[in-house]
Amino acid sequence: MKAIRTCLLLGAVILLVIGVGPGQTYAAGAIDLSRPCSLTLYTRSSPESGEDGEYADLYSIPQISGTLYRVADVSFTGAYRSRAPFEALNIPALTAPDREAWAALWEDTADKAAAIVEENPGFIPDAAVTLTPLEDGSGILGTARELRPGMYLVILEDAQSPVFTYRFRPFLAAVPGNLYWETQDESRDAWIYDVSAALKPEWERRTGKLIIRKTVERYADMDGSADFVFLVESRDEDGKILYSNVVTIRHQDAGTQEAVLTDVPAGLTVTVTEVYSGASYTLVSEPSQSVTVTTQDTGEYPATVEFVNTWNGKLTQDTAAVNRFTYTQDEQAWVWQTRADNNSPS
Repeated sequence: MKAIRTCLLLGAVILLVIGVGPGQTYAAGAIDLSRPCSLTLYTRSSPESGEDGEYADLYSIPQISGTLYRVADVSFTGAYRSRAPFEALNIPALTAPDREAWAALWEDTADKAAAIVEENPGFIPDAAVTLTPLEDGSGILGTARELRPGMYLVILEDAQSPVFTYRFRPFLAAVPGNLYWETQDESRDAWIYDVSAALKPEWERRTGKLIIRKTVERYADMDGSADFVFLVESRDEDGKILYSNVVTIRHQDAGTQEAVLTDVPAGLTVTVTEVYSGASYTLVSEPSQSVTVTTQDTGEYPATVEFVNTWNGKLTQDTAAVNRFTYTQDEQAWVWQTRADNNSPS
């Protein structure tokens, strides 16, 4: 029976400087359409690593690449007009005070814009941005400069650290922006040509393989087989179980057999304990062994533990089986399967 807990920190990008939508705007003056703009993307802090850490080891990634698409032009009054091939987009205006409803609509519009880009693979972006770690380790930062005023769709590529995969939801950013909608402070009703946005990525722990290698030095010459059962567990830094599995390896003669486990959480220490050897076989290696699981592109891959047993002279026949329970959506029920060992077909 296996249980895996994969954490995913969900959330759209949080714009620290909110841009202005189409129609009536709050700005006191006209937009200087000849003035170049910039958009800076960054994360705000350096959280500790761990399953419940906000960004874990995001800052170990050398660089994260992104592209910007100008989905709409802006007039000097702040009105937006969608550009090809985004004409079908209904870019929502900022209509405070219902910011929650507005944010949901804004995210939906960004998703539709990203789908249009995906449907048009030859569409050339208007700008590129590269995010790199800050020297003090406090975050990542990247700036796209010399942007023409308008509404931009920002798409960042997925990024992988040795332990986590990070994903960034596409979002819209208006440059220049205006702080009035954000603050409701009329004294701050001015166009901001250098816009900043804080990123809040989704993340999930990567997985790797674990090999359990079992060697029987002497084998009892009797009917049947010799079964060996192992408990496999991974815990996070707080001791919470993230992965639990029971593995059986069946021997029918002396030699070495292996069980290969996939989808084991990477970056954590996994402990394998031989919990059953049968009455006729004595464990001559350590009964419990620990190893750190790594991904294919990092560390020693795959992680391996080895156990050795030998016949102790007894002629006691034992057996074991692997029980697997799978919930099927079609039948809306738990289905029980049993196998002789982890190398047997389902």
